[in-house]
Amino acid sequence: MKILKKISAIMLTGIMVFAMFSLSASAEEMTKSDVVKFYHNILKETAEKNELIQVKSEFEGNYSADFSGLSGLDLKITEKVLSVFEDFDIYEDHEDYYFGVCGDYEEPSDTEIYEEFSLAWELEWGYEITDAVYADNRIVIELEDDQEYCDKKTITIELGNDNVIKKITEESYNEIETLSLIKKAPFMVKIEQADIYTFVYEEVPATSLTLSETSITLGYEDTAEITYVVGPENASFKGVSVSDAYNEDDEAVAWAYEADGKIYIEAVDEGTATIEVRTYSGDILAICEVTVEYSMWDRIVSIFDNIMFWLGFIF
Repeated sequence: MKILKKISAIMLTGIMVFAMFSLSASAEEMTKSDVVKFYHNILKETAEKNELIQVKSEFEGNYSADFSGLSGLDLKITEKVLSVFEDFDIYEDHEDYYFGVCGDYEEPSDTEIYEEFSLAWELEWGYEITDAVYADNRIVIELEDDQEYCDKKTITIELGNDNVIKKITEESYNEIETLSLIKKAPFMVKIEQADIYTFVYEEVPATSLTLSETSITLGYEDTAEITYVVGPENASFKGVSVSDAYNEDDEAVAWAYEADGKIYIEAVDEGTATIEVRTYSGDILAICEVTVEYSMWDRIVSIFDNIMFWLGFIF
């Protein structure tokens, strides 16, 4: 009995080793076309999964110019005019941008996700796939365009164990020859940038919402801005919806809207009302009371503006 168990264990081990070797060998033997087809199949499956909540986007860029071929006044003037490249030497953008999530942060649609990350656009605009490799749960696809200047792109897809996409990084490199401003001597401009997309499959609801101001007072046509913080730090949706401020008679006291992580408030008419701010997930509510009061000068300006409005309307 023990001998049979030993034989069975040895055979099982051999089968496992053979299977692992076969899998790794098949991965290495995949052609460029096979890898691209494999990626598009995974992309399609990922897009169709209902638990895909959002795709966060980040951008990083590095712009530089090589002036080594220039000298004298030509160098100084060209450097001065093109100093924008020095200013943008390291540029990072970490906006709360969610691809495929519209309006009230709806789930991304299948077609949006698939069309955005397939290689159809690159191939249509002249790129050629120079290499494509799949290994260690990672797909790396190299592309190069057929233009006169150097334009290369590397797309890296990181996969989870269940072959869902965790992250897509699109790195591009351009090297463009341009001419100086005086002698028209050539120099090179290099542009390196990376678009990083992180796929989120599990929603982390908001649990808190804090406003920088809970009550404000405005005068005639005054504006104000307040900030907000949504917690926890890893909440899936950090944006908020904002209501306008209406009094008990349903008359507008102030308009309000959200943009770039701030809430902007514009006075409309005298009165007191509240602005409701809600998180997109977790349904957390915060309130800011808005009071619009006119000084004597405000009333004079308001009357004058009304007269000018009606005169313009009549004439």
